[in-house]
Amino acid sequence: MAAQLLAEAISEYQQSLQGIAEALAASPDEQELLELKSQLEGALLEAQATLEGLQSTDTPPASVLADIASSSAAAAQPPTARPRNAAPGSSNARIHSRSKYAYQKPDFRALAARYPSMLPFLSSKGGVYDFTDPAACRELTRVLLAEDFGIQWWLPLGQLVPPVTNRVNYIHWLEDLLSLSKPEAPVTGLDIGCGANLIYPLLGAVLCGWSFVGADVTPAALRWAARNLGANPHLAQLIEVRRVAMQQEQHQFLVTNSDQGGNCAAAAADGDGGGLAADELAAELADAPEAVAAAPPGSVVHLEASQAAGSGIVSGAVRRGERFAFCMCNPPFFESIEDAGRNPSTAFGGTAAEMVYPGGELAFLTAMVQDSLKLRGAVHWYTSMVGKKGTLRAVRSMLYRHGVRVLRTTEFFQGKTSRWALAWSFTADAAAASKPLPRFPAAGTATAQLAQPASAGHVLQAQPAAQVQAAAAAAAAAAAAAAARPVGRKLSWQVHAPISASAALYDVAFTCLQRAGVTCESEKGTFDIKGSYAPTTADHMEPASGNAAGPPAKRQCVGNGADGKPRKQPEGWRMEVHLFQQHVGLFLLTAMLHKSAPESALGWWGALTRRLQDDLSAKNWKVTF
Repeated sequence: MAAQLLAEAISEYQQSLQGIAEALAASPDEQELLELKSQLEGALLEAQATLEGLQSTDTPPASVLADIASSSAAAAQPPTARPRNAAPGSSNARIHSRSKYAYQKPDFRALAARYPSMLPFLSSKGGVYDFTDPAACRELTRVLLAEDFGIQWWLPLGQLVPPVTNRVNYIHWLEDLLSLSKPEAPVTGLDIGCGANLIYPLLGAVLCGWSFVGADVTPAALRWAARNLGANPHLAQLIEVRRVAMQQEQHQFLVTNSDQGGNCAAAAADGDGGGLAADELAAELADAPEAVAAAPPGSVVHLEASQAAGSGIVSGAVRRGERFAFCMCNPPFFESIEDAGRNPSTAFGGTAAEMVYPGGELAFLTAMVQDSLKLRGAVHWYTSMVGKKGTLRAVRSMLYRHGVRVLRTTEFFQGKTSRWALAWSFTADAAAASKPLPRFPAAGTATAQLAQPASAGHVLQAQPAAQVQAAAAAAAAAAAAAAARPVGRKLSWQVHAPISASAALYDVAFTCLQRAGVTCESEKGTFDIKGSYAPTTADHMEPASGNAAGPPAKRQCVGNGADGKPRKQPEGWRMEVHLFQQHVGLFLLTAMLHKSAPESALGWWGALTRRLQDDLSAKNWKVTF
């Protein structure tokens, strides 16, 4: 079994190295990829050496050795380009690995069968969707948000229509950053320029249970952000729509260039849009879905200039004394409406305030960097999307010149469009923040197949018994290998359960922690659990047998002891568990081990969280890791 698991690991290392080679061909200076390549090469050499040592006494099956030889031969050949859109059921390394779209792209025909409003934009032959039509883009975003996230959403044409895959990628990347370093307080994010769509706060609340402030300056954006919040009352306590003052430079630019069109004059107007005439409001709501049109809009909080931490791009949206775990931004990419009009991606729409800034995105991000140098620790992670690779390099160099050493970059993909993202911090620990992030499992591997969520209506095809047994063995090996690896400090499960099951879900988590010897502090009002575990001598799991080392008094059983006994460590380990209802019938349960716990605690943490997952599954709820 050990040889088989090593063989599988070697095969996956080699396939992952192929994917990294492809990515490096496009971005040869990407530091994270280079670091990961070095680590994988070291792990590959170690696994190969270990396998060679085992072969003298335990020869793997011929089929396993053949797979290794085949993978080695493939690795020696130049890698073929991976398609931007993976076929249904296959992994797509261009999309974040935790995104639901990483393993299964949307089936437009199936969606149109449930949402007939998509049919006018779908070709009768081949199921090709019309991405050149702004109305089609809006309808697809509405349908995906409703179908996959339980979010009711709409906006009038002319406002920026956000592509869902790209926005989900950004949220998951922020999760990655916070897994490396985050402040002690509960996570609250700031979306600078939330727009009428409000998509980042809505997705962040649903996917992660984060609190959000969505800040904007224009009447239409604030009006529709409030409407989209009002259409999702289950998220109202997590999201604040905040009206802030427009940057003086942008205001003057939009007024001066109002003759360019693009609603520049309206974008520069003041107010929150509350005084819209009845006939104008009726026209805006004419084609809106009933869930949005009939819902009372959420409130808009006006941040006066005297209350703000400053007058900059970030500080102008931050209340004095306020602290955020991160800020995020989709900056104006263009210097003029004419430039925006020449861009082929403008089928997604956008107003002048959303698309145009004097000097373009480089000037905007330069101002954002300057503002962050004043605010510093008020925001733990400063982040922004970037439209041009040249801008990314320029801003990164600027940050280095100012002595900022905690920097992260990534790349987002949406169809044929690439966007980059940049993050920097003045408060994150440099060593922790520079750790490579986990990468995507190679397409076709057992790990990727196990991770792939089951699609609706999926039917298993009849297979020969030998193939079924082989597949079961591969799945068991992959599961064993995954169980043997240390888990991360933050894990989340989606639990499909009746709305009345919230208390039962909470009790399952609370009981599981108590059984493991964790001292728990219950906060049922917010469905949070704060725990502390005080080990005495060690952190790894010992074999659950009579041969465990040390006297019995030094060994404490965790749970029922079925999967081993941990020895104690002298320092306490802190942890938190949060339960959040994403929408009716779907809960998000998140467990986090505090960064103060040593790396060696991850073995114990992995056993505990696997037991928690087993306890959840035993209740006949549908649990997705």
